[in-house]
Amino acid sequence: MKSRIEMKTQKHCLFTKKRGTLKENTAPIKLMNSLGDASERTKEETLRFDYLLIVDTGNEKSYAAAIIAKKDIRPEWLDFKKDGVTLQMPTAALEFIRVPSEINIKDIDTSTCNPYKDFKNEAQRDFLAQFQL
Repeated sequence: MKSRIEMKTQKHCLFTKKRGTLKENTAPIKLMNSLGDASERTKEETLRFDYLLIVDTGNEKSYAAAIIAKKDIRPEWLDFKKDGVTLQMPTAALEFIRVPSEINIKDIDTSTCNPYKDFKNEAQRDFLAQFQL
C-alpha cells in the first residue's frame, strides 16, 4: 500500500530563530491556497495526503523535520478561510525525524560548484532546444 506524503516548508515554523528552542505550537502553515472560498470546505476535502511532513528551513538553530499522520490532525487545528486553509498545532503532536542538533550543514564553496538555479536554467534551455526548427 502506498502512502501519500505532502511536505510543507517554512522558516522557523518549529524552532525559534535565535535560541533554537522548540515552539509550543507550530507557526501557521498554509495547507491550501484557494482561488475561491475555502471557508466551507471540510477536513476530508482539504487533507489529500496520508502524512504531512513539516520541514523548518530557518537556520542552523532551527533546521528540523517532523511528521504527522492525517488521522492525527484535529479539526480545531485547521483554520478555513476565504483564501485557503492553514494548520497550527502543538509541536508535541508531531513525530520528529530530525531536530537541529542532529543536522550538520557543511559549508559549500559555491565557487567550485554550480548553484541549482544554473542547472535548472541549463536543463530548460536544453529541453526547449528540441523544439527549435
